[in-house]
Amino acid sequence: MKRSLLTILIVAAISGWISAGERAAGRSPGGDWVRTSDGWESRFVVEPHEATALPTIHPGVIAGLQLGASLFFLLAFPSQFRELAISRATAYFTERRRGGDRRQGADRRIAAAAG
Repeated sequence: MKRSLLTILIVAAISGWISAGERAAGRSPGGDWVRTSDGWESRFVVEPHEATALPTIHPGVIAGLQLGASLFFLLAFPSQFRELAISRATAYFTERRRGGDRRQGADRRIAAAAG
């Protein structure tokens, strides 16, 4: 639990730092308004903008790489809880297929003690 919280906090701090850096790089000093002969105008209206270049790589390729990396790490580092859930579910359905009792082991012990 502490490790997960620490990881979340570190990722949030790094994201905030990157976001602040991006905003600082895009913002011109002195604010968004400038004084012109026509009065106060927005800096975006007065100053020419650079033409934005099209991305050199298709966004679908990036999404595919992210999906592939996510699936790789999910399969490479399986969760103990997922393994436990799969093994319990497999045991449950195997027992049901054989016509056994549908309840799990703890439920059977409780039923036996009460009965």
